Amino acid sequence: MVAPMTRRLQFAATLFSLMLVLASAAAQSKTIDRVVAAVDGRVITLDQWQQQERFEALMENRKPADVVLGDASLNRLIDNDLIIKNRTSVAFTLATPEEVNQQLIALRKQLDGASTDAGWQRMLAACGLREDEVKEQITHQLNTLRFLDARFRPGARVTPEQVRAYYRDTFVPQFQKQAPDKKPPALVDVTDRITRIITEQLMDQRFQTWLQNLRAQARVQRTATATEAKRLTAAPSPSQ
Repeated sequence: MVAPMTRRLQFAATLFSLMLVLASAAAQSKTIDRVVAAVDGRVITLDQWQQQERFEALMENRKPADVVLGDASLNRLIDNDLIIKNRTSVAFTLATPEEVNQQLIALRKQLDGASTDAGWQRMLAACGLREDEVKEQITHQLNTLRFLDARFRPGARVTPEQVRAYYRDTFVPQFQKQAPDKKPPALVDVTDRITRIITEQLMDQRFQTWLQNLRAQARVQRTATATEAKRLTAAPSPSQ
């Protein structure tokens, strides 16, 4: 039978070992989740930056070896943070899990080798992503698109004069360049298509102006450049 003093010593040793393990894990976590930027006090970590690059590579069907941290993707993360913070300025319907799953299915159909579950899992592992991380990114994209539609479409009104000008100055010249032997369709037949194009352009202009104002008002601090981040990271590995 183990004496009380011996049991206490064993417990203390076990507790000390556990504390060392937790301290080691915390140190590793700080390395992995190093802060690379702060937006109005909200941090963006190295892990988030890597996940953004890996997801973009997956969406573009790029090879995992081509995944490199870049300042452009960090800027997109900063913009995303600003958008999410201000998404509550207008009401819109949030994406449901079912809608996210539908988008995931559509994405897999577009990617080479992702049609089977085994192929999809190999692709995720090669990119260093988990499926729940991909769904999180898809959810954010859907919600952002719905916010932008609710926020900027009502003010993007297209006039008949704008449609006629686009048809004359853009649509017809482009059509004649692509099909010089064919007659351009009549304006009435492409009015709806041109209206959609101009609407999207107006929405994008309004969005860019809005985002510029958000950037000007925000307190953004970058604590790591792409060059520094590359030294902290190795090649992408499967998420645990």
